Amino acid sequence: MTKAIIILLFGIVAKVQAQSFIYQHDYKAIAYKTKDPDDSLYYPRLFARYISNDSTLSPAEVLALLIGFTDRLEYKPYDDLVLEKQINQLNNTGGYQQAIKLANLFLSTHPFDQQAIVAKSYAYYRLGKLDSSEYYVLRFDAVMKAMAYSGSGKAPDSAIFALGPIDGENFIRRYLKASTGYTDNRLDSYGNHLSVIEAKLNGKASIELYFVIQHALNAMLEATGNKAEGRALRKK
Repeated sequence: MTKAIIILLFGIVAKVQAQSFIYQHDYKAIAYKTKDPDDSLYYPRLFARYISNDSTLSPAEVLALLIGFTDRLEYKPYDDLVLEKQINQLNNTGGYQQAIKLANLFLSTHPFDQQAIVAKSYAYYRLGKLDSSEYYVLRFDAVMKAMAYSGSGKAPDSAIFALGPIDGENFIRRYLKASTGYTDNRLDSYGNHLSVIEAKLNGKASIELYFVIQHALNAMLEATGNKAEGRALRKK
């Protein structure tokens, strides 16, 4: 690996900020705070700021919103893949107005869905509505910065928080501006499930990045009828 590639590679890693959140210790505590009307992380207040693209909303506050959303009935990350694909297909065939309409419906109940946010921004861009497109670019960037804030991603116990199974790929491709290679599933030292994705720079240098998705697995188990197991994992 050449010196230049090593420098660029460390530039990618540096963009993933130093760890400020430890999933095993902080996830449950933050989820609880988002339900407390007296807490600064109370979900409804933070959400109103998120929807208005409040530039003072910090990455830590957006992360609290993502965590709070995992405890809502609408959170079904594996089921959502179907509708995400439909929205993208509409864009791919030039159905931008239809894509926006479907994305609006989806985002009304899944406001942090990365695929829908990006697809809606793209549809507005293709229709020449640049201000509307930029509005969703900013919303997407807020989610990316929250993920970067959550962990370095360079080791299992400093994994980056991801809402869904493909959010790690979005993070690498759209935020780190790198390409993706192999994927894998592993556990951290506490038994939490991780998505492991190879991030490749210029097709040469590469690193593994870890994304924690235990909450997504819990939701899937509950949705597929294994409610007792899903709830047990959620409480763990």
